[in-house]
Amino acid sequence: MVESMDKYLEDCLNGQEPGKYIFPFFWQHGETHEILLEEIEAIQRSGIREFCVESRVHEKFCEANWWTDMEFILKEAGKRNMRVWLLDDKKFPTGYANGWIHKHPELKKVSLRLEYMDVPGPLEGCALLANRLKAGESYVSISAWRRNEEAEVFFTQQIDLLQSFNRGLVYFDVPPGIWRVFFVIRTYDTVPGKEDYIDLLSEESCKAMIESIYEPHYVRFKKYFGNVFAGFFFDEPGFGNDDQTYYSKLGKANMLIPWNDDLLPILGSRLDMETVSIRGLLPALWQDIGEKTPWIRMAYMDIVSKRVRHNFSELLGNWCREHGVMSVGHLIEDMNAHMRLGYGAAHYFRGLDGQDMAGMDIVLGQIYPGIHKIPYAAPVIEDMVDPLFFTYTLPKLAASHAHFSKRKKGRAMCEIFGAFGWAEGLPMMKQIADEMLVSGINYFVPHAFSPKYPDPDCPPHFFARGNQPQFPLFGRLISYMRRCCHLLSDGIHQAPVAILYHAEAEWAGGEYLPLEKLTGKLAWNQVDFDILPEDELYGAICCDGGIRVYQETYRVLLVPGCEYLPEKLLDKINCLAEDGATVYFVGRVPDIYKKPEGRRYSISYEELIKTLYSAGIVKLLSGPISDTLLRIYHYRRMNTHFFVFLNEDRNREWSGDVRIQEEKGVFYDPWDNKLYCAEFANGLLHLHLFPGELKIFLSGDYESGLLEKSDGFFSDKTEGLQLDLKYQVSLWDNTRFSLYNGKMGLVNLSNPELLPEFSGRIRYEASFWLTNASDYRCIDLGRVGEIVEIWVNDIYCGAKIVPPYFFFIDEILIEGWNKLRIEVVNNLGYKERDSLSRYFPLSPSGLLGPLKLKK
Repeated sequence: MVESMDKYLEDCLNGQEPGKYIFPFFWQHGETHEILLEEIEAIQRSGIREFCVESRVHEKFCEANWWTDMEFILKEAGKRNMRVWLLDDKKFPTGYANGWIHKHPELKKVSLRLEYMDVPGPLEGCALLANRLKAGESYVSISAWRRNEEAEVFFTQQIDLLQSFNRGLVYFDVPPGIWRVFFVIRTYDTVPGKEDYIDLLSEESCKAMIESIYEPHYVRFKKYFGNVFAGFFFDEPGFGNDDQTYYSKLGKANMLIPWNDDLLPILGSRLDMETVSIRGLLPALWQDIGEKTPWIRMAYMDIVSKRVRHNFSELLGNWCREHGVMSVGHLIEDMNAHMRLGYGAAHYFRGLDGQDMAGMDIVLGQIYPGIHKIPYAAPVIEDMVDPLFFTYTLPKLAASHAHFSKRKKGRAMCEIFGAFGWAEGLPMMKQIADEMLVSGINYFVPHAFSPKYPDPDCPPHFFARGNQPQFPLFGRLISYMRRCCHLLSDGIHQAPVAILYHAEAEWAGGEYLPLEKLTGKLAWNQVDFDILPEDELYGAICCDGGIRVYQETYRVLLVPGCEYLPEKLLDKINCLAEDGATVYFVGRVPDIYKKPEGRRYSISYEELIKTLYSAGIVKLLSGPISDTLLRIYHYRRMNTHFFVFLNEDRNREWSGDVRIQEEKGVFYDPWDNKLYCAEFANGLLHLHLFPGELKIFLSGDYESGLLEKSDGFFSDKTEGLQLDLKYQVSLWDNTRFSLYNGKMGLVNLSNPELLPEFSGRIRYEASFWLTNASDYRCIDLGRVGEIVEIWVNDIYCGAKIVPPYFFFIDEILIEGWNKLRIEVVNNLGYKERDSLSRYFPLSPSGLLGPLKLKK
């Protein structure tokens, strides 16, 4: 190796990359220890050295059987130099605290609910009949607001009536006009199924997680903490005040509002108002009461999101670190739920600030390779997924958090692969993983190993008691992912653009440009970026015209156009601009923004890309601006620059020149773990990507002996000799291969007249005569359904799980007869036909060709 070679690359080439980065879920149902051992051995055979025990399906969690099973798992992991994580609750989502709240009802969640009535005036001496309160309920405020008779907007005039409530009646001398009387009621009501969940606004309630789960595990397994026991994983905690929707925004009628009794004076202090006035403003959490509405909504959401950070995220994270382990997990982020109530925790970044990794998940069909710009059907709430969010926004939220949070140390985790159905074979898994890698994700929690089969709960499962036919190559995918993660760790992301996280703009309820409209547009025009929340922007400084946040420096800050933002935040944005930083509002500028003189501060959404290119902020591609599915991620460690290139287009190749300052380097193939020469001309790197291909460029000088032959021959246009052969086709029946057809051409074996219900390994054997063997360098298998391994003259030539299906065979071919053996494995979708798989097409089965020898 050369002295200048990146140490992490050297680790990969020597097969010595660390065992971290991958820790799949390992489900527990109370199986025998023999079965658990079988699954642990399968995990280890996959090259995985950590796993996360999934507790929610173990009926005896935190009972005698659980402690026995957990002790066995920890002992076995210790013997194998493996590490164990634990999913931290009995029920999904995290927050049930193993039933602790049911035993301690004083820690239950508190909410506000709203009732109202309309009263015409003038009317002296009237009494209003208040609604009957349920047990434990009380009035927080009773107020009257005069209505605008021309629109559903209220005047600023209000009358406090709380002191006029007596023995079930509200006494009210109604002034002229039409008045709406609001009754804001403190209640223990909650949505069905969330009655016994912790209250995120109460620190004492959140401590139930420690009391009921964390401490009991520490007491029993203290000797494993910090060595075998790696940490706790929390899964999708949220307010739980709304159900079956991602759109739990303030302003929604009839929604319960999370509450704590000390919020009223805090809101008053925040808005510089007396308590009696703030009480009257509470109806703004449900209805528009005029000009104060956006400000009380922003103040409320700001306060509760910071409560979540302190009471839950930091509480659990600090406890873990004090006990020598880590805290990881993720929220429900779906369709921007991350900045809302309901399933959400009010703020993506604050909800995870206390953890040691940034977190997210991609499950339930939330990424569909091949669909990038329009919503599509998936088995989620409302049966719809928007790729602008799940592909181009959510992964960047996690990666950005890892980049600017010192605690995260660059670690961005994604729970991945779960609940796609058996139709999700290794090809789709790799495509989904590639989307995450090019976004900056470098830790993965694959979902899942289940020690029973068949298991209808959220397939696919990777081993399935030996019934998963693609399992033998699953380890190759894991090795590929781990190498990529290793290369993209412990360095500094290099992005030209920062985008302001738009939670505050949405909280206010006014007009705003959704974040995902920007992220998709930037990604398709090869503009990399991070997403910054308000909290981090306050610490940003202007440095040589750039904006520096922790280790990252950005050349421009983009603020999604909006009607409202906090005045303090706008002041900070203005200070950055006055110090020389480039700041653009994309679209609408808040009315209260103090516009800097002599400088452009607003651009339209349509002119965004042109402006960034013309200003020299982005200049990676040498050609004209092109809205394509080419993705780019730039990373630096010490003096080595890494560029991850992904062609998201599954139908077309991408070729072009890339402007890279470091004009020396190599391409790295993380699948085959090999280096290839990179071609530069006139200071430009020539890049060619097959459909769906991911490729990594590394800057620096490399010894020629380390490099494989150029991969430039990989082209459908390369001359070749087509092999039209008849094959002996055999099927694997879990014990041996049995002959299916002794002389068969290449067809889709899932055709209705052939094997439409078969899932498994298919072997093709044939021989061919060759007189000029030295002329050919590789074999192209054409189409394959869906993963493949190949032997030529009984020499193993490798495995592929995605196109292009090319293999080097130039030193294996001989003059005369050559023996060919190809083994193809389709997925279990054809056999299992589960409900989740119906959202995805099943690939053809078998070898479809055509086969060609290429020069």
